[in-house]
Amino acid sequence: MKRLSIVRSLSLVAAAWLAGGCAHGAHGHGHCRHGESGPLGAALTGVTVVAIGEAKASPDIARTSVGVEARADQADQATAEANQRMAAVLGALKAAGIADADLRTHSLSISFERDYQPPPVPLVEAPAAGPRGAGKGTAVEAVAKPPAPAQPEGFYRVSNMVEVTIRDLSRVAAVLGAATTAGANQLWGINFEVADTSALIAQAREKAIAQARRNAEQLAQLSGVKLGPVISISDGTASNQGPIMPMAAMRADASNGGNMPVERGELTVNHQVMVHYALDPTSAQHDHTH
Repeated sequence: MKRLSIVRSLSLVAAAWLAGGCAHGAHGHGHCRHGESGPLGAALTGVTVVAIGEAKASPDIARTSVGVEARADQADQATAEANQRMAAVLGALKAAGIADADLRTHSLSISFERDYQPPPVPLVEAPAAGPRGAGKGTAVEAVAKPPAPAQPEGFYRVSNMVEVTIRDLSRVAAVLGAATTAGANQLWGINFEVADTSALIAQAREKAIAQARRNAEQLAQLSGVKLGPVISISDGTASNQGPIMPMAAMRADASNGGNMPVERGELTVNHQVMVHYALDPTSAQHDHTH
């Protein structure tokens, strides 16, 4: 009777997991079915496990954001300077082997920024000068404040950023160096990726399914029952975990120009599955007889 109670407990846990699995599948990430009869006669009987598979590979592309920033008293002056510098940067990127299809403007801004203004001097009242020997006067006169400026003092800032995809990773440092030498003074981060992750996802999914089977068999063995066939599978989504160079560090290096040292590291793809197994009815019946 003790083992039969354990089987029923697993069934209740499986019911909760199945509810979550079907909600997950409703978004197109998997498949789950309620109410279909299995080896034990109901979909609520069995054990559900969640497992994650992992696959690693070296990245084959890099993405970074390169751009220029210009400041001037007038908006048209800042815009003209930014346009001139950006044209030189784009020309250098293309000369370094970057195709037009791998250049995409993703940020363009013009803003006015005020210079710091100290707080105004408060109005001060001072005693008025009276006739000599007449004693202290009681009249007061106001100390005039300086006139306020007709227009707020400040400057216009123009920024133009382009996303660059580098497909030859042996030339990452050379491409970044060419951009900064041509006048780029903004360099935001760098992502290393795998262009086609389908093979990695398939490998990670295969490992996840194998791990799910091992987990389910261990649970069944610990509970004194036998594992039955698969009732349903919910397929999760993959997540990429690759090396990312900090943005602040890249901005600081960009001002130095030249070829910057860059390490590509390794990319990891994780894939999650949820598998619902039936329990062997013969093992449950055997426990019931005892």
